[in-house]
Amino acid sequence: MKTKQFKIRALRLALTTTLATGAIIYGTESRAAADTNTLQISAEILETCDITTTPVTFGEYDPVVLHNTTNLDNTAGQITVLCSAGTVATILLDDGANQAAGSTAAVPLRQMIAGAGQFLSYNLYKDSVGGTVWGGDVATGLLTTTAFTGTNSQIMTVFASIPAGQTAAPVGNYTDTVIVTASY
Repeated sequence: MKTKQFKIRALRLALTTTLATGAIIYGTESRAAADTNTLQISAEILETCDITTTPVTFGEYDPVVLHNTTNLDNTAGQITVLCSAGTVATILLDDGANQAAGSTAAVPLRQMIAGAGQFLSYNLYKDSVGGTVWGGDVATGLLTTTAFTGTNSQIMTVFASIPAGQTAAPVGNYTDTVIVTASY
């Protein structure tokens, strides 16, 4: 009988342990708390532009014979602009590094220089040679034709001209540097 009681006690102990373990596991799972929240993700795309240029190279200017009464014109200069999507920009050209007295962003009086006191006047236009002077303020700059998409470069021709008859300019190699700005 002792063996039978021992087996019954052992069985009861095993059953009680199993039930208790199940209750603990079940109780733990049923009491587990859950909470949720959101994680915000953000980024900002700034308006930005990239500008590349192709120089205006006039070549030879002959103020005595060929260009005494005829301007030396050039349409080889280009400005290529790529801006972030949605940007509309105005492209501005400053007065140049050697501007004449009285030059302003609205009315640039540009000059190339070959040496001290050696200047050769020239003009840059936004629509055609001899057309509308391309300046350095919003009113005289060139507004891009459409909003950028982020992949569409806009190419603008720089129409340039050296006025005829600048016979006082001495022989030399004349240069100037104009700063191109995208204003948006």
